[in-house]
Amino acid sequence: MAEDRCVLFPVEVAESTEPLLSIGEDLATIGVKEIRVLHVVNTVDAVSAPDLMEQRRSTLRHYRDQLKEFGIQKVTGEVVIGTPWVEIVRRASGEACSLVVMGSHGKGLLERVFLGSQTENVLHHGDTSLLVVRLRFKGLEGCVSCYLSPERLFTRILYATDFSEGARRCIPFLEQVAAAGPDSISIAHVQDIRHLGYASDQQLSMLERQAQAELETLRDHFRAVGYRKVETRLTRGNAISELFRFISENQPTLLVVGAKGSYGIVERALGGVSDTMVHRAPLHVAIIR
Repeated sequence: MAEDRCVLFPVEVAESTEPLLSIGEDLATIGVKEIRVLHVVNTVDAVSAPDLMEQRRSTLRHYRDQLKEFGIQKVTGEVVIGTPWVEIVRRASGEACSLVVMGSHGKGLLERVFLGSQTENVLHHGDTSLLVVRLRFKGLEGCVSCYLSPERLFTRILYATDFSEGARRCIPFLEQVAAAGPDSISIAHVQDIRHLGYASDQQLSMLERQAQAELETLRDHFRAVGYRKVETRLTRGNAISELFRFISENQPTLLVVGAKGSYGIVERALGGVSDTMVHRAPLHVAIIR
């Protein structure tokens, strides 16, 4: 993610927006200098409430001021009318934004995390990298509070790679994240048995040696760009299950993964691993395109 390109920050006018804005502090630590805050008013609402647009502009000015307090040099705000996800995708592409930041609302009793229809559509129809920020709700004496979970983004990074071109696109973003001074980065590669049924023991051993060499190269690179602690993990099994096991054992705060894997999956549909992680993994997820 180039520092001179903007981050698009679509927001709702809801109780979840205040904690979502707090990641502006994290974005400032990795050198983000411009954020464009966007709020889309549904066409029906705009027609039925003539004063709504000005009310939302006033709220956006408040949001913009909050982000400026985190040290973001340039913060702009825009209220438009339309279908939210369509306008988000259009502006992210047309304004050459390098990243879209959106929240997801986790439902603890459901196996599949509910992203929200707007985030879901941006995920599958957009062509810009997407940072999905986990938001959780809890009740306190009849009140409901919203908070980020994990609380910080760039503390413990998990980079899942299959060494494909899609996975390599994550590297510039991870280089930028190093500026935040994370405690650690873990580079994980799973030899996915779902795609290796044809391989002999000799071939599997050769693939394992190649993968270990790739991991060592990445380890040296991330040490050179400023990560204090770099770990590698090479396992064999079901990629999704192995990543969930690693997340459970190590509690990373941010998963970084490419939108397209090495098995010819159409990028807009996302690979099976990326799609599952962004819906079900209990941490913030960056899908890099």
